[in-house]
Amino acid sequence: MAVVLITGATRGIGFGCAKVCLARGWDVAVAGSGTERAVRAAEALADGGDGGRVMGLALPVQSRSAWGPGLDRIEAELGPIDALIANAGISPRRNGRKAPFAVEGDEEEWARTFAVNVDGAVEGCRQVARRMIARRAKGALLVTSSIAGQVGIPFVSSYYAASKSALLGFVRAAAYDLGEHGIRINAIAPGRIESDMVRESGAAVNEAVAAETALRRLGTPEELGEAAEFLISGRASFVSGACLNVTGGWVEV
Repeated sequence: MAVVLITGATRGIGFGCAKVCLARGWDVAVAGSGTERAVRAAEALADGGDGGRVMGLALPVQSRSAWGPGLDRIEAELGPIDALIANAGISPRRNGRKAPFAVEGDEEEWARTFAVNVDGAVEGCRQVARRMIARRAKGALLVTSSIAGQVGIPFVSSYYAASKSALLGFVRAAAYDLGEHGIRINAIAPGRIESDMVRESGAAVNEAVAAETALRRLGTPEELGEAAEFLISGRASFVSGACLNVTGGWVEV
Protein backbone atom coordinates (compact mmCIF):
# COMPACT_ATOMS: atom_id res chain seq x y z
CA MET A 1 0.00 0.00 0.00
CA ALA A 2 1.40 3.41 -0.98
CA VAL A 3 1.66 6.19 1.61
CA VAL A 4 0.87 9.86 1.00
CA LEU A 5 1.39 12.79 3.35
CA ILE A 6 -1.00 15.69 2.86
CA THR A 7 -0.37 18.98 4.66
CA GLY A 8 -3.15 21.42 5.41
CA ALA A 9 -5.48 18.43 5.28
CA THR A 10 -7.84 19.11 8.18
CA ARG A 11 -10.39 20.91 5.99
CA GLY A 12 -11.13 22.21 2.51
CA ILE A 13 -8.93 21.20 -0.40
CA GLY A 14 -6.54 19.14 1.72
CA PHE A 15 -9.37 17.17 3.29
CA GLY A 16 -10.86 16.58 -0.16
CA CYS A 17 -7.50 15.27 -1.38
CA ALA A 18 -7.26 12.95 1.62
CA LYS A 19 -10.78 11.64 1.02
CA VAL A 20 -10.04 10.83 -2.61
CA CYS A 21 -6.64 9.27 -1.87
CA LEU A 22 -8.17 6.99 0.77
CA ALA A 23 -10.85 5.90 -1.67
CA ARG A 24 -8.11 5.08 -4.21
CA GLY A 25 -6.35 2.81 -1.71
CA TRP A 26 -3.62 5.09 -0.38
CA ASP A 27 -2.59 5.10 3.27
CA VAL A 28 -2.91 8.75 4.25
CA ALA A 29 -1.15 10.92 6.82
CA VAL A 30 -3.33 13.95 7.53
CA ALA A 31 -1.22 16.87 8.75
CA GLY A 32 -2.44 20.11 10.29
CA SER A 33 -1.09 22.92 12.42
CA GLY A 34 -2.49 21.35 15.60
CA THR A 35 -2.83 17.79 16.86
CA GLU A 36 -6.49 17.94 17.89
CA ARG A 37 -7.80 19.11 14.52
CA ALA A 38 -5.58 16.67 12.62
CA VAL A 39 -6.75 13.73 14.72
CA ARG A 40 -10.41 14.76 14.33
CA ALA A 41 -9.98 14.99 10.56
CA ALA A 42 -8.33 11.57 10.43
CA GLU A 43 -11.15 10.08 12.52
CA ALA A 44 -13.76 11.62 10.21
CA LEU A 45 -12.00 10.14 7.19
CA ALA A 46 -11.68 6.74 8.85
CA ASP A 47 -15.39 6.76 9.67
CA GLY A 48 -16.07 6.92 5.94
CA GLY A 49 -14.77 3.38 5.66
CA ASP A 50 -12.91 3.97 2.40
CA GLY A 51 -9.66 2.34 1.34
CA GLY A 52 -6.44 2.49 3.31
CA ARG A 53 -5.23 3.47 6.75
CA VAL A 54 -5.26 7.05 7.99
CA MET A 55 -3.47 8.91 10.76
CA GLY A 56 -3.49 12.52 11.94
CA LEU A 57 -0.56 14.54 13.22
CA ALA A 58 0.49 18.09 13.93
CA LEU A 59 3.03 19.39 11.43
CA PRO A 60 3.52 23.16 11.36
CA VAL A 61 5.09 23.31 7.93
CA GLN A 62 6.91 26.61 8.51
CA SER A 63 8.95 24.99 11.31
CA ARG A 64 11.95 23.26 9.76
CA SER A 65 12.62 21.34 12.97
CA ALA A 66 9.11 19.83 12.95
CA TRP A 67 9.57 17.95 9.69
CA GLY A 68 12.05 15.30 10.82
CA PRO A 69 10.05 14.05 13.82
CA GLY A 70 6.83 14.26 11.82
CA LEU A 71 8.19 12.15 8.98
CA ASP A 72 9.68 9.68 11.46
CA ARG A 73 6.28 9.23 13.07
CA ILE A 74 4.55 8.67 9.74
CA GLU A 75 7.12 6.09 8.67
CA ALA A 76 6.81 4.27 12.01
CA GLU A 77 3.02 4.06 11.76
CA LEU A 78 2.33 3.78 8.02
CA GLY A 79 5.67 3.06 6.36
CA PRO A 80 7.92 4.97 3.91
CA ILE A 81 6.32 7.96 2.22
CA ASP A 82 5.68 7.53 -1.49
CA ALA A 83 4.05 10.89 -2.19
CA LEU A 84 3.63 14.35 -0.67
CA ILE A 85 0.84 16.82 -1.34
CA ALA A 86 2.17 20.11 0.06
CA ASN A 87 -1.15 21.88 0.41
CA ALA A 88 -0.88 23.99 3.58
CA GLY A 89 -1.43 27.68 2.86
CA ILE A 90 -2.71 30.95 4.26
CA SER A 91 -4.07 34.19 2.79
CA PRO A 92 -3.92 37.19 5.17
CA ARG A 93 -7.09 39.24 5.48
CA ARG A 94 -8.05 42.53 7.12
CA ASN A 95 -11.62 42.92 8.36
CA GLY A 96 -12.80 40.18 6.05
CA ARG A 97 -11.09 41.65 2.97
CA LYS A 98 -7.76 40.95 1.29
CA ALA A 99 -4.69 42.33 3.07
CA PRO A 100 -3.55 45.45 1.15
CA PHE A 101 0.02 45.79 -0.03
CA ALA A 102 0.89 49.43 -0.69
CA VAL A 103 -0.43 51.78 1.98
CA GLU A 104 -1.29 49.40 4.79
CA GLY A 105 1.06 46.58 3.90
CA ASP A 106 2.60 44.61 6.73
CA GLU A 107 6.02 43.06 6.24
CA GLU A 108 5.33 40.56 9.01
CA GLU A 109 2.23 39.32 7.18
CA TRP A 110 4.28 39.08 3.99
CA ALA A 111 6.96 37.03 5.74
CA ARG A 112 4.40 34.78 7.44
CA THR A 113 2.63 34.08 4.14
CA PHE A 114 5.88 33.07 2.46
CA ALA A 115 6.97 31.04 5.50
CA VAL A 116 3.86 28.85 5.25
CA ASN A 117 3.02 28.88 1.54
CA VAL A 118 6.53 28.72 0.05
CA ASP A 119 9.11 27.79 2.68
CA GLY A 120 6.81 25.14 4.16
CA ALA A 121 6.16 23.52 0.79
CA VAL A 122 9.81 23.66 -0.28
CA GLU A 123 11.07 22.25 3.02
CA GLY A 124 8.53 19.44 2.87
CA CYS A 125 9.54 18.55 -0.68
CA ARG A 126 13.22 18.67 0.26
CA GLN A 127 12.92 16.44 3.31
CA VAL A 128 10.57 13.90 1.75
CA ALA A 129 12.72 13.74 -1.40
CA ARG A 130 15.87 13.16 0.65
CA ARG A 131 14.28 10.12 2.24
CA MET A 132 13.13 8.80 -1.12
CA ILE A 133 16.63 9.21 -2.53
CA ALA A 134 18.21 7.54 0.52
CA ARG A 135 16.15 4.40 -0.05
CA ARG A 136 16.50 4.67 -3.85
CA ALA A 137 12.76 4.87 -4.29
CA LYS A 138 10.82 6.69 -6.95
CA GLY A 139 8.10 9.00 -5.71
CA ALA A 140 5.91 12.00 -6.43
CA LEU A 141 5.68 15.49 -4.94
CA LEU A 142 2.81 17.89 -5.54
CA VAL A 143 2.43 21.49 -4.38
CA THR A 144 -0.81 23.44 -4.30
CA SER A 145 -0.39 26.68 -6.22
CA SER A 146 -3.36 28.77 -7.42
CA ILE A 147 -4.72 30.34 -10.56
CA ALA A 148 -3.97 33.59 -8.68
CA GLY A 149 -0.29 32.80 -9.19
CA GLN A 150 -0.81 33.07 -12.96
CA VAL A 151 -3.30 35.91 -13.48
CA GLY A 152 -4.29 39.01 -11.54
CA ILE A 153 -7.49 38.65 -9.50
CA PRO A 154 -8.84 41.85 -7.87
CA PHE A 155 -9.94 40.31 -4.58
CA VAL A 156 -6.82 38.19 -4.00
CA SER A 157 -4.00 39.70 -1.94
CA SER A 158 -0.56 40.30 -3.42
CA TYR A 159 0.90 38.29 -0.53
CA TYR A 160 -0.98 35.16 -1.55
CA ALA A 161 -0.60 35.65 -5.31
CA ALA A 162 3.17 36.16 -5.10
CA SER A 163 3.64 33.10 -2.91
CA LYS A 164 1.65 30.89 -5.26
CA SER A 165 3.56 32.20 -8.28
CA ALA A 166 6.86 31.41 -6.53
CA LEU A 167 5.81 27.78 -6.20
CA LEU A 168 5.46 27.45 -9.96
CA GLY A 169 9.04 28.54 -10.55
CA PHE A 170 10.22 26.18 -7.84
CA VAL A 171 8.43 23.21 -9.40
CA ARG A 172 9.80 23.85 -12.89
CA ALA A 173 13.39 24.03 -11.65
CA ALA A 174 13.14 21.25 -9.06
CA ALA A 175 11.84 18.83 -11.69
CA TYR A 176 15.33 18.77 -13.20
CA ASP A 177 17.03 18.27 -9.83
CA LEU A 178 14.77 15.39 -8.86
CA GLY A 179 14.22 13.72 -12.22
CA GLU A 180 17.55 11.93 -12.22
CA HIS A 181 16.41 10.16 -9.04
CA GLY A 182 13.11 9.09 -10.55
CA ILE A 183 11.15 11.57 -8.44
CA ARG A 184 8.42 13.65 -10.09
CA ILE A 185 7.26 17.06 -8.88
CA ASN A 186 4.26 18.99 -10.13
CA ALA A 187 1.88 21.77 -9.13
CA ILE A 188 -1.86 22.01 -9.14
CA ALA A 189 -3.61 25.36 -9.50
CA PRO A 190 -7.14 25.48 -8.13
CA GLY A 191 -9.61 28.06 -9.28
CA ARG A 192 -12.53 28.89 -7.01
CA ILE A 193 -13.02 25.79 -4.85
CA GLU A 194 -15.61 25.64 -2.08
CA SER A 195 -13.65 26.03 1.18
CA ASP A 196 -13.49 28.16 4.32
CA MET A 197 -10.90 30.44 2.71
CA VAL A 198 -13.12 31.01 -0.33
CA ARG A 199 -16.24 31.57 1.76
CA GLU A 200 -14.47 34.40 3.60
CA SER A 201 -14.81 36.49 0.44
CA GLY A 202 -18.59 36.48 0.80
CA ALA A 203 -21.48 35.14 -1.22
CA ALA A 204 -21.60 38.06 -3.65
CA VAL A 205 -17.98 37.54 -4.76
CA ASN A 206 -18.38 33.80 -5.17
CA GLU A 207 -21.65 34.12 -7.05
CA ALA A 208 -19.97 36.55 -9.45
CA VAL A 209 -17.06 34.15 -9.97
CA ALA A 210 -19.45 31.26 -10.61
CA ALA A 211 -21.22 33.34 -13.25
CA GLU A 212 -17.88 34.03 -14.98
CA THR A 213 -16.76 30.38 -14.86
CA ALA A 214 -17.26 28.26 -17.96
CA LEU A 215 -19.04 25.57 -15.91
CA ARG A 216 -21.10 28.23 -14.08
CA ARG A 217 -20.25 26.99 -10.59
CA LEU A 218 -17.49 26.65 -8.03
CA GLY A 219 -15.50 23.45 -7.74
CA THR A 220 -15.54 21.01 -4.84
CA PRO A 221 -12.58 19.84 -2.75
CA GLU A 222 -13.17 16.31 -4.00
CA GLU A 223 -12.93 17.43 -7.63
CA LEU A 224 -9.59 19.02 -6.84
CA GLY A 225 -8.63 15.83 -4.99
CA GLU A 226 -9.30 13.72 -8.06
CA ALA A 227 -6.82 15.80 -10.07
CA ALA A 228 -4.26 15.76 -7.26
CA GLU A 229 -4.47 11.99 -6.82
CA PHE A 230 -3.93 11.53 -10.56
CA LEU A 231 -0.72 13.60 -10.44
CA ILE A 232 0.82 11.60 -7.57
CA SER A 233 -0.27 8.25 -9.02
CA GLY A 234 1.47 6.02 -11.51
CA ARG A 235 -1.06 7.11 -14.12
CA ALA A 236 0.94 10.37 -14.37
CA SER A 237 4.32 8.60 -14.61
CA PHE A 238 5.62 10.88 -17.39
CA VAL A 239 4.34 14.16 -15.95
CA SER A 240 6.87 16.33 -14.11
CA GLY A 241 7.55 20.06 -13.83
CA ALA A 242 3.97 20.78 -14.86
CA CYS A 243 1.05 22.70 -13.43
CA LEU A 244 -2.50 21.40 -13.86
CA ASN A 245 -5.15 24.12 -13.68
CA VAL A 246 -8.41 22.96 -12.08
CA THR A 247 -10.62 26.01 -12.52
CA GLY A 248 -13.81 24.98 -14.30
CA GLY A 249 -12.71 27.36 -17.04
CA TRP A 250 -12.54 30.48 -14.85
CA VAL A 251 -10.19 33.19 -16.28
CA GLU A 252 -8.99 30.68 -18.88
CA VAL A 253 -11.59 30.79 -21.64
